[in-house]
Amino acid sequence: MEIKSPRFDYTVQLQDPSKEVLVSIRNARASFKKSCELMDAIRGKRVKEAQAIIEGVISKTQPIHYTAHRKHVPHHSQLKGKRGAEGGYPVNVAKQIQRLLDNALAAADAKGLDEDKLVINHAAVLLGLKVRRFFARARGQHDLKVRQLVHMELGLKEVE
Repeated sequence: MEIKSPRFDYTVQLQDPSKEVLVSIRNARASFKKSCELMDAIRGKRVKEAQAIIEGVISKTQPIHYTAHRKHVPHHSQLKGKRGAEGGYPVNVAKQIQRLLDNALAAADAKGLDEDKLVINHAAVLLGLKVRRFFARARGQHDLKVRQLVHMELGLKEVE
């Protein structure tokens, strides 16, 4: 019996395969909201700028501006000047996206693309599996704990 690994499709197709790279992480243990916010922050930027943003988040020197579901989110002085100053440092998500960006750079290097000319043209986060676990409570009862996993996709394109 042959065991086949699942084949995942991307949400976009390559326009010019010789100048573009697509990579993904499937079923990552990361927050969907924070992943979306960080992907929004690096989308459209050059790779060096995106790496600087991710390094700033990991070292907790540059917060990410939250645009959705920010009612009880603390404010940060570095975010003044934007609409609201709510934000945070999604370190776990930043480490996952840094791994993804490293994979994309390795794939681009294998294709012979110039790292200084690469731009992030596709950054998407999709909902993945739900991991359900039972949590024991008093008197023999239990509660359900649900952990939502996410899929992350990143696309790089070489521009002049």
